[in-house]
Amino acid sequence: MKDLFPVIIVVLYLVINPSCISTLTCPPNSKIFPCTCDSDLRQVTCEGQKFTTTTIFLKNIIRTFHDYVETNERYFEHLLFHSNITDFSDINYPTLEEDVFGEISFKKIEIINISNFENINYKAFSTKNAQFVEEFIIEHTNLSKVYLGSISLTNLTYISLANNKLTELPENIFPNSEKLKTVDLKNNQIVIVSDRAFINKPNLEYIDLSRNRISRIPPISSLRNITINLSKNDFLWSGSGGYFTQPTHIILDDNNFIYLDQSYFERFLNPIYKNTLSIKNNKIDCIHCNNKWLLFNNNTKLYQQNIYNMECESMTRSFWESNIEDFSRC
Repeated sequence: MKDLFPVIIVVLYLVINPSCISTLTCPPNSKIFPCTCDSDLRQVTCEGQKFTTTTIFLKNIIRTFHDYVETNERYFEHLLFHSNITDFSDINYPTLEEDVFGEISFKKIEIINISNFENINYKAFSTKNAQFVEEFIIEHTNLSKVYLGSISLTNLTYISLANNKLTELPENIFPNSEKLKTVDLKNNQIVIVSDRAFINKPNLEYIDLSRNRISRIPPISSLRNITINLSKNDFLWSGSGGYFTQPTHIILDDNNFIYLDQSYFERFLNPIYKNTLSIKNNKIDCIHCNNKWLLFNNNTKLYQQNIYNMECESMTRSFWESNIEDFSRC
């Protein structure tokens, strides 16, 4: 029985981990045009240069795999669906349709440079294939909203929806994705972020919300040290928003801050939280009365250590070089 134990382990690993199965029969490329299948890399690539029809139905292409690929081989490392041509306005691929992947599973999914792609059906993934997705990337499209419903991307660690047309992040935008570490949402048109957009995400380490239109710092529930990039948004003087129980680094570079509002930032910078803040290239008024609290406080030295790049807009000096006389009018 002892001699059989290693064999049992190997068999179980093959059953649980289909990615290690080496044999794969791809459909003929003529059957999945404009896509190609690489059996060695376990990769499906659909390239824009090969698009010859007005509308591309990924669902139909994926269905072809069911006819050629054995049930125990229906796990792929990568699906890349992209246009790499200058003018792709005639390519019509508007949505990830319901049950688009059927019984085919992908570890990494990329949809890039499809200008009129605009929707993810909340039933796009089945319970079976959703669990295999670890990276999900949709960039440079016309995607304007995301609602994943009850989809359980339980092994998702990285998602990028950068360079799209998103305007709002609703409650629990990525449900049941507790392994999620990195979220890239830069360069959208986001104005509203629900206070519960990132709930139940204990492993989050980095969120990029730069180049949007956000004016409020969203609360994040993570058990790890986390960085939130909010550079190049619509912040002016108010920093109202969520609070953090884990060490958090917030990047507020290239906004329009004149001062740091005491009602929010005094708590954010409380020594017990070990939070830090970058505020490079803002419009800091170093003698504004609402900045006085930073300099004449028991925690001033800590603030100086934990607030990076706080430079005066109208003076060639650091804010920390100000003195009591500068606030004589306050």
